[in-house]
Amino acid sequence: MMVYLSDQALCADTFPEENNAFRRITHDPIGVLYVIAAWNYPLLTVTNSIIPAVLAGNTVILKHSPRTPFCGEHFDWTFKEAGFPDHIVQHAFTEHNVAADIINHPEIASVSFTGSVNGGHAVRKANTEKFMDMTLELGGNDAGYVASDADVLRAAESLADGVCYNAGQSCCGVERIYVHSNHYQRFLEEVGKMFKSYVLDDPLSTSCTLGPMALASTPQFLKEQVDDALANGATLIAGDGPKSDSKGKGRFYSPTCLAECKNTMKIMREESFGPIVGIEKVSSDEEAIHKINDSKYGLTSSIFTVSRERAFQFGEAISCGTVYLNRCDAVDPLLPWSGQKYSGKGISLSKYGFARFTRLKAWNFSL
Repeated sequence: MMVYLSDQALCADTFPEENNAFRRITHDPIGVLYVIAAWNYPLLTVTNSIIPAVLAGNTVILKHSPRTPFCGEHFDWTFKEAGFPDHIVQHAFTEHNVAADIINHPEIASVSFTGSVNGGHAVRKANTEKFMDMTLELGGNDAGYVASDADVLRAAESLADGVCYNAGQSCCGVERIYVHSNHYQRFLEEVGKMFKSYVLDDPLSTSCTLGPMALASTPQFLKEQVDDALANGATLIAGDGPKSDSKGKGRFYSPTCLAECKNTMKIMREESFGPIVGIEKVSSDEEAIHKINDSKYGLTSSIFTVSRERAFQFGEAISCGTVYLNRCDAVDPLLPWSGQKYSGKGISLSKYGFARFTRLKAWNFSL
């Protein structure tokens, strides 16, 4: 797919020759790209940067997360096994201060960072010496809306998976849900059953349907968000706080959904990055749109409705990079992946994702 897209993205733009004038626009490589990768999807997110960068004619230095160092070595090894010269893709174990020095190195032409909002700020601040563009794929507080004409069961199944997939450790995971009053009670019943059905266990066990949290600090952080919501009027539909597996091991967090939430609660405003979600009742599409846009994030939003026209109107009014209809938390390589507001800047995937790895050069000849 990347090769197919590169043929569209990297081919020269040409114009008819008139009056002995030759004009062309080429997409030239930028040079050395510094990729700073995240731990939650350690292969996929790196692939989305490295492959188009190399296809565009660049070289790559990869800094993988210290939680997934072997994935960085994997890319280094894979390119060498494929016959690429040693310098095309190189993996480097570095601390944050060294990473800042690399960002400022004269040979680094661009940075591709995937991680937290705080990490994105740190990367931007580290670039003190150069006029350099960078791609920042940051956090989200993604919303789902169950409209008045939605298939409630389908919405509950999709949104429960959107909250709990990868134990909620996804930048595009669903973190807040707005439900039209017509369906509110039934939705709570259906989604509650689904949250209670998850089995927390060793990911290598065939019985496991929800794995542990990667960071030791996460269970307590999630508990604080849940406690804040309960203290401010939310009601617990499903969830039992921090947990261990059947053998008393692991740091898990019980899949948790809360009803009667308000847009002012931390669970509705801050990125959770775990299997918890707040649910709020709304009376109209307009109210849902207003509450969804009332966020410092803008990565994805989803609407569940039988009306394509309603979905188009919803999507046009929402400030985010991707709009879903009757689905959520999905990535398509043909479509650009981008965020608005605190969710980042720049684009990956699609033919437009190659633009960050090229510079336009104009050719203007008088023959």
